Amino acid sequence: MEKCRVCRSIYDSIEKIITIYIPGIITLILGVIITVEVLSRQIFNHSFMGIVDIVEQGVMLLVFLSIAGIQTTRSHITIDLLPEKLKHRRSGPILDCALLVGSILAVGFLLAEMAVYSCDIHKMNLRTLVLFLPILPFAIGAIIGILLLFISLILQFKESLFRARSFKHVGIDRSESDPNQQS
Repeated sequence: MEKCRVCRSIYDSIEKIITIYIPGIITLILGVIITVEVLSRQIFNHSFMGIVDIVEQGVMLLVFLSIAGIQTTRSHITIDLLPEKLKHRRSGPILDCALLVGSILAVGFLLAEMAVYSCDIHKMNLRTLVLFLPILPFAIGAIIGILLLFISLILQFKESLFRARSFKHVGIDRSESDPNQQS
């Protein structure tokens, strides 16, 4: 059990670096690049070549790398709304497990599609339009983000399944609440 906790701690540290810190750095760099580009256009009437390529690939990395962090911290609204409302009912943990199974299937499909797409990128040696940067490293970054999301969903499913198994319905003792009932 201790070994499992250590592995989970290591995974959480790696996931935090890849899904929170790296996207944060990418966001900062993209903000600086876009600000410099806008100022350059306004002040010097000059645009840097390839800014669109850099920003386009950077945003793709930002989105895919941060997906797992958003899922882990449960910073989204749509998926959490229903399980949070039902968590004290018997159907809450079961619904949570069902939502996670659906999410795991969807993300598994997305992971497979991204892997096929990356193979096609490698075969065709695709590059960006202006700077001719290879797209494959960015696609691999997206696969890493999707893989972390997949692992995160599996771990959350395991925890939800454990909660569903150990769920005890906290009911009201009717003998205490009903004064008309005789003992």
